[in-house]
Amino acid sequence: MDKRTRIRLASLFLLGYAAVVFLYPLSTFWWHLRHGNFLTYGDKSVFVPSRWEVKPRPTIVFLYKRPYTIFSRPDILATVTLSPNSNPPATQDAKENLFNSYPSIYWNYMVRERNAVKGPFRFGQGENEAICMQSISTDKRNLIEFSCLIYGGRWRATFEGRPQESEEFYRIILSSPKT
Repeated sequence: MDKRTRIRLASLFLLGYAAVVFLYPLSTFWWHLRHGNFLTYGDKSVFVPSRWEVKPRPTIVFLYKRPYTIFSRPDILATVTLSPNSNPPATQDAKENLFNSYPSIYWNYMVRERNAVKGPFRFGQGENEAICMQSISTDKRNLIEFSCLIYGGRWRATFEGRPQESEEFYRIILSSPKT
């Protein structure tokens, strides 16, 4: 084998190795190149920050953030789910009743054992009003969860991940314009 062939083979090997090692950012870059920073789903345009990928399903949208290399752990740094509420409030009074009962629903049915709970946090107004509950795992280091009713209770959003990723969760649910 001559020197040129060895250099080409070595270059191909290094390029392939780099592509595998940096698969996550390459995959994310490719997704954003094809779709931009928004994904239209149902009646909403969902904001997707850089370094986040999307897997839409018929009844739910999964967004996830991965580390820079395949060798990093955990494999997924944060996950967000967005889905239309199967029984959205039809009136302002129904929305208020739902928002007022949501903390009790969260406490009784959604929070995991050994989690410290905060909330409710209410923000936004009109069509974009939301209410969230937060839980922090007391047995897993560095894990935070949010569960929210967004868009006036017509959609549900959840977050699970590291606390430093939670700011992007709020960007996702607050930056999604009506379509």
